[in-house]
Amino acid sequence: MTGLFIDVSNLYLCAGKDFGGKIEYKSYLADLGELAVKRAYGVRIKNEASSFIRKLSSLGFVTKFVQVPKYTCSSLGVNICIDVIKSLDKLSHVIIGSSSKELIPLIQFLQENDIHVTVFASGIPNEVKNLVDKTINVERKHCEIDNG
Repeated sequence: MTGLFIDVSNLYLCAGKDFGGKIEYKSYLADLGELAVKRAYGVRIKNEASSFIRKLSSLGFVTKFVQVPKYTCSSLGVNICIDVIKSLDKLSHVIIGSSSKELIPLIQFLQENDIHVTVFASGIPNEVKNLVDKTINVERKHCEIDNG
């Protein structure tokens, strides 16, 4: 079974940098097939992300958003690692939706435990590409582009 664990902040920043848009999660999911676990992690200030969180939930994600006092780059890697490890008994394949090198220890742990690892993100560093079984690059088709 396959589990997807995404850092929406990382995907948002990378898609914005690469395509001038944000991830369209229905399109993102279309390339992945059946998923036993779908988790999305992010940060929010007050209730600003409420409609976005509802949208993710409607697509079947369990969401874990951290409340922060002001916009900041927050590492969600620890939360992702804990949830991946808790799910290992039911997964043979983990898809990580983040290009963060902070997740390299998790990738190494998964592979040591015979779990296949795919990274589906934008701007995936070579250090990550060289470790994982497969990479999928976010493309323009996965994004909502603001043409205005």
